[in-house]
Amino acid sequence: MTEILLPHILSLDEETQATALCWINEFISMARERMLPFAPLMLNGVLPCLSHSVQGIRIISAQVNTNLFRLVYEFTFSITDMLSSNTIDQLNVEETIKVLMRQFQDVHEETRVSALDWLIMLHKNSPKKVMSSDISMVSILLSNLNDQSEEVVKRDLELLAQISHSSDDDYFTDFMFNLLLLFCNDRKLLESRGSLIIRQLSFSLDPERMFCTFAELLEKDEDLEFASIMVQNLNAILITAPELSELRKSLKILKSPDGVSLFKTLYRSWCHNPVALLSLCLLASAYEHAADLLPIFAELEINVALLIQIDKLVQLIESPVFTYLRLQLLEPDKYPHLFKCLYGILMLLPQSSAFVTLRNRLNSVNALATLHATPGVFSQKRCV
Repeated sequence: MTEILLPHILSLDEETQATALCWINEFISMARERMLPFAPLMLNGVLPCLSHSVQGIRIISAQVNTNLFRLVYEFTFSITDMLSSNTIDQLNVEETIKVLMRQFQDVHEETRVSALDWLIMLHKNSPKKVMSSDISMVSILLSNLNDQSEEVVKRDLELLAQISHSSDDDYFTDFMFNLLLLFCNDRKLLESRGSLIIRQLSFSLDPERMFCTFAELLEKDEDLEFASIMVQNLNAILITAPELSELRKSLKILKSPDGVSLFKTLYRSWCHNPVALLSLCLLASAYEHAADLLPIFAELEINVALLIQIDKLVQLIESPVFTYLRLQLLEPDKYPHLFKCLYGILMLLPQSSAFVTLRNRLNSVNALATLHATPGVFSQKRCV
């Protein structure tokens, strides 16, 4: 009866389609695990119906999808020890994955999101079965990052992170390499979605492991233009993203071996972009080295692109991330190289809004520092 009903799920007649879906839904409730062999065929018909123009069909399709999802999870993974291998093997995982992958071509967002939810569940509970299939899943998922739907991209990244988390170091490095390759070949994707992609991956993967792997790969990259752009993007994420607060804390503690190791790893690739390198030194409170770098900037071609990056750095110095740095300006005796570094940045800037912002910041601190450094000023005023 199921074999008779399944073709009618895709019927052009809406009443026939709704009736077939209702019957299938009842069969899932009644026959339970005996419906597992039909899962790929059911998904092939049900997932496109999730975005049907008729509300009644959308509702029953959602019910079928939910009940089938629970059935597969329960009988294939949740109570594995209670079932015989014959029951588990009733689900054709490879064929199910093929059907789910085909749904990525559907024009409707809900269908694509639901297909990814299925893949996430299947991989989470049986990664070996999913990854043993002949389908080049990772390459398809990477190409999916161009999807117009942000929800699809988030689910896609969740699955990619899940696959990487359960894999060895070689696989993780390959994944990071392929992601960089994708950004290199598609600069629009890097510009529009690069920050979202890296930040989303940071939720599920170890940010330090990610950034160190990126750094090691970019250090050897022969495309210097792309390496500079990528480092610029990574640096902006490192400084501003809330997900990377712990990584920033590690960099601020250069006295610890872990902090020093992290700084050195990032430093070698951050050299591809001068302003990003300067930002890294400021973040790590390596002010003396930052001040030593500034004379080298004078030997570079000071073009519009470089000035824009310096302008953004000034804006970042005024942001909450660098609050500790601004407070350190109140201790000129303790942090003399910080003043030298910031004045050096000021000298690189033309007379612009960024120049005025940084000059005002330094002037206000200079007045306080002078009052603090002049003995007896406050006592003399009290006497008068």
